[in-house]
Amino acid sequence: MFSYWLHFLPDIPVTLGAPQTQTILLTILRDPNPQVRTVALELLTDIMSHYKPFLGLASHSGVQRTAFRTLSETVAAILGEVHRCLHLALIAETCPAQTVQLLKCLAAVVSGSPYHRLQAGLLTRLVGDVAALLDHRDLQVQVGSLTVLGAVVGMVPVSRAEVEASLRPQQLLATCASKLLVSDEALRISSTVVRVEALQLLTLLFQGSLLDLRESADKVVAVVRLCLLDAHLAIQLHAIKLLGAFSRELSTSLASSSCTEEAQSLLKLGLDLWMTCALEGSLQRCLQDDSLPVLQAEACSCLASVGSQVWDALPEDRRLVCITLVLALAKDGVDTVVRNAAIRCLGNLCAYASLREDLLFLMDVGDVVLEALGEPSLRMKASWTLSNLTEMLADLRKQGSKTEVPAAFLSSLGTAALCLQKDKNHAQANAVRSLGCLLQFFTRDHLGREDIGMLVVKSVDSLIQGLRAGLMKVRWNACYSLGSMLANEDIVAGTNVRPVLDALLGSLVSCSNLKVRIQAATALCAPRTRAAYGSEWATVWRGLLAALEAADQPVDYRKLQHQNQLRDQLCLSICHLLALAEAQDISKIESASRNYEGRILNAFKKALSKEAIREGLKRAHDNLARESDDPCCSKTTRVLLASLLNGDLAELQSQMHSLEVK
Repeated sequence: MFSYWLHFLPDIPVTLGAPQTQTILLTILRDPNPQVRTVALELLTDIMSHYKPFLGLASHSGVQRTAFRTLSETVAAILGEVHRCLHLALIAETCPAQTVQLLKCLAAVVSGSPYHRLQAGLLTRLVGDVAALLDHRDLQVQVGSLTVLGAVVGMVPVSRAEVEASLRPQQLLATCASKLLVSDEALRISSTVVRVEALQLLTLLFQGSLLDLRESADKVVAVVRLCLLDAHLAIQLHAIKLLGAFSRELSTSLASSSCTEEAQSLLKLGLDLWMTCALEGSLQRCLQDDSLPVLQAEACSCLASVGSQVWDALPEDRRLVCITLVLALAKDGVDTVVRNAAIRCLGNLCAYASLREDLLFLMDVGDVVLEALGEPSLRMKASWTLSNLTEMLADLRKQGSKTEVPAAFLSSLGTAALCLQKDKNHAQANAVRSLGCLLQFFTRDHLGREDIGMLVVKSVDSLIQGLRAGLMKVRWNACYSLGSMLANEDIVAGTNVRPVLDALLGSLVSCSNLKVRIQAATALCAPRTRAAYGSEWATVWRGLLAALEAADQPVDYRKLQHQNQLRDQLCLSICHLLALAEAQDISKIESASRNYEGRILNAFKKALSKEAIREGLKRAHDNLARESDDPCCSKTTRVLLASLLNGDLAELQSQMHSLEVK
């Protein structure tokens, strides 16, 4: 199709020269018949939408060539002419219907144009043209203008600097707020379509992190409070979406804030927002209105975005009301879309600090999940919530919590996760993650029960099978989960770890996915004691050195970063094994070290700049020095480690050579 493009869309100005070739752009600018201009705009809109991936090739070089122009430069020139044509048409057009069609076309052009590779200034001029129409007397023109600005905000990849410079987000916020905070009831009703579009634009501004939270808070609070009470469903729906987008941005800012004063200010802002806008009754009313399932589902999604810090600071009575309503919506007899949203919301709430040790809440969530797993339409969200729930249980174990979780409840969660393993999709990945978290949680007391003991055996077998799954996310989760199991000394003490270690070594050496191999290497150094490896210590040692050799195989340039990460992790795993080595292991270290001397040298030379690896080397060197009774024993390995610590690789090579000669 592109070979014909220049007949329809020129790459040179359409208003220069005579006679002029008839093109779509010339028709838009010059044809006296409005209907013809409308059809031409519709055709241009379809071309921009249909060939959006092709437009991504555009690249403006800024170099004037007469003999030859590349494909990328040609596409960039065409897009430049399209922008220029629409700019001229927008200035000249007086008919509102034609202006609306022009704005629709502009929205399609913005969505498909890679502005970071086009001529500078195109976006700024476009935004200026559209912003002038925000207060047009025709409401549909206002809607079209807001739609185009929404397309500018939602550009991917975003040319952030140019967007901020051209849009002036705070000024745009004020404009949208003025359209939403209308006191006249009749005017509000007549401008519903404009208000919906303004809410959508504000949501996009917060999703793109283009607005300062504290500067915009007052206007957002006023807008959300008024719109949640609106009689029109679309206004309520998009007000809830705006509240959710603002809350997510606020939660992200709170998590990344290093200043206590700033964090307190943001937390107060979040509390005011939720207490003033939502939890005074508006959100609860939306959650309870069974006649509007779309509104119920969006309210659940909004509640899931409140964030841990803001949620934990809310009054207890408000939190209890929300939990009660969401639990009710997650149970049987409710619309499927609403149940999915409620189950996802519960999965987020599980991670909040104030609910992490609330055993009754966790068990209620578990009951909801176990019921939902039996329904195919709910299975995916329920499996995700199950994995979040079990991860919170694992965190309780890490923190040394004294909360006693009933063994029967744990057994039912594990059995449900094992049943999910039969699925060949992302639900299987969630199941594998859940099993790993449960294996991390179990204690010696749990293992004394027959049902838990059988569950552990089946879980380990299932995770080993997961290492051969077709979905790489399942394999990665299986490696992570087996690492969690190996880190649990209570389970390792009563389990044959040989199949686990062999399976991890197989993935480490042969898996085509470098991320999976990195996680397998991490899992192999999860045991905290030498006893956990048993008689397999030497096998793991040789496997790590073989993996070090395999890690040097050529890879695609896009995977070089992961290859370096794999090499670093293998170095850390080698140091971990050496730090746990005992006297009887040293002879095994000696023979393997000589065989892989060059690989070890190259790997550590590349990874030695990492502080964690230097610390691991020091621990390994100190341990070998303690374990060696004979001063000559392990001389090769200790020279290797000491020289690496000093960073003198030339000295190391000469010393190793002298040892071999002797």
